[in-house]
Amino acid sequence: ASEWSKFISDIQQNSKLSQLQREELEELSCRYSNTFSNNPGCTDLAEHDIELESDRPIVAKPYRMSPRQIDILRTEVNRMIELKIVESGESDFTSPLILVEVPGKDARHCIDYRKLNKMTRTQYFPLPNIEELIEKVSAAKYISALDLTRGYWKIPLSLSASFVNDFAQAYVKYLGHLVGQGLRQPAELKVQYIKDFPTPTTKTQVRAFLGLAGYYRRYIPEFSVITAPLTDLLKGKIRKSTVDWNETCQKAFDELKDKLKENPVLYSPDFTKPFIVQCDASHIGVGVVLSQINGKEEEHPIMFLSKTFSKNEQNYSTTERECASIIFAVQKLRCYLDAHQKCVIQTDHNPLVWLDKDVGTNPRLLRWA
Repeated sequence: ASEWSKFISDIQQNSKLSQLQREELEELSCRYSNTFSNNPGCTDLAEHDIELESDRPIVAKPYRMSPRQIDILRTEVNRMIELKIVESGESDFTSPLILVEVPGKDARHCIDYRKLNKMTRTQYFPLPNIEELIEKVSAAKYISALDLTRGYWKIPLSLSASFVNDFAQAYVKYLGHLVGQGLRQPAELKVQYIKDFPTPTTKTQVRAFLGLAGYYRRYIPEFSVITAPLTDLLKGKIRKSTVDWNETCQKAFDELKDKLKENPVLYSPDFTKPFIVQCDASHIGVGVVLSQINGKEEEHPIMFLSKTFSKNEQNYSTTERECASIIFAVQKLRCYLDAHQKCVIQTDHNPLVWLDKDVGTNPRLLRWA
């Protein structure tokens, strides 16, 4: 009751909403108050099935526990039986159980299903595109973050009261990003991991750093060009060898961290307005910026793209490299530009302006034109 009262109080004091909006949200919440519970619900809409690759039973010895831990476990199991989450039974399959205890939180029991997982038939299904999800969520003016009570027990479940105060927020953390009000930027905690990453000494560590930083490549202009010295360290058949770390590598390493320290911000795309695609090429690679003009006549970035040139592409002429950058941009941004009312491509290479009129006898430009 106290948690529900606090939730209603938070709605009434939410300065981001108007008085009418606060009243509407409070009325809606009270109408569906039975969906907010600390006890997990049960659905009859779906059943989860585990398919095994073999009928051979999986047997594992139980881990030893102290009497105190056993008492905690017994209490929790009895609660689950009362809630009809589990029921008593017999099985040829056994998996050990451990009690996870974290200071300040209730003890949580977990079952070690690693042996069973090895025998489970993998079911593949398509996942939504993360970039598309982030764009849609960040475009919202108000966002409500909901959590399911004991989501790993039943799917779907009743909504938990643990996070009910995240209604009508201007910004929320979502998939490693801070999104809302038409903006998105890297989550502070994730960026801190990258800032604190030690200087790599092995290929494995270089690969780990690039994996972390690469998740935010859309925020960093010419990401691939900056990281080229680091990706070069990964060449060779030996995956776990030490690396020859030099001044160029350190400069790229530091520059990448500095770019994220600037707290870069991207805007959500507005498909009712024209897109601007800015392309630039160097001897090393390509840099692309997708942007739009807002209602205040200010240009703002939506995303940055980049790639490094292969050895063959590095031998292209300047005009060929600049043209290749446009082709790369259009191909990568097809989901934004396809059938769009208007798109402006900007380049600092003037000869490309005449490409649709006269390409000469260059076979590569003839093919691209």
